Amino acid sequence: RVRRKCGLRLDPSGSQKTFGRCIVFGSINMDLRAETEVGLFESNNTIGVFDSVPGGKGANQAVALARLGVTTSLVGRVGSDDLGTALLGALERSTQVTLAPSLLSTRGVTRDPTAVTGVAVQIYGAEGREGGREKVSVACDGANNLVGEREMAELRRLYRPTASQRWARLAGKEAAHSALLLQLELPLEP
Repeated sequence: RVRRKCGLRLDPSGSQKTFGRCIVFGSINMDLRAETEVGLFESNNTIGVFDSVPGGKGANQAVALARLGVTTSLVGRVGSDDLGTALLGALERSTQVTLAPSLLSTRGVTRDPTAVTGVAVQIYGAEGREGGREKVSVACDGANNLVGEREMAELRRLYRPTASQRWARLAGKEAAHSALLLQLELPLEP
């Protein structure tokens, strides 16, 4: 008897196996966050704390799928700048806490030497009148806005199974990607 939990197959011996293959075609950003205890509109200057974390709906969903045991290929675009390098490194390390760190592939991510990596700047202030914290967000799409033919070609390559993958599927071995996840944050036309 085989039980499934969070995308991992648990067989009676206790070993875990991954299942499913998915392509995530989406945005990849570095989230830059600043927090302060002062209201955002009360003062011109204030002291706070700063943090940067990988983000973007596409990247976040790719990491979540890989952590659930789904072999995932991320397709998108980042700049050839320091943020792009940091993002790809963080994405590769993000699944190393799971049993199979190779479940997330970033080979479909284009490094663009002419663009900056997308960022989302978020500033959190004191608690507002309605109970929630004040927040200002600014999305700077950068390389995400330049997704085009190169990424579409990679998407077609990943999604169209080769002859050997079709035979593997017929033999009951999942070889080709079986799902495509979109967030509709990227340009609709290249």
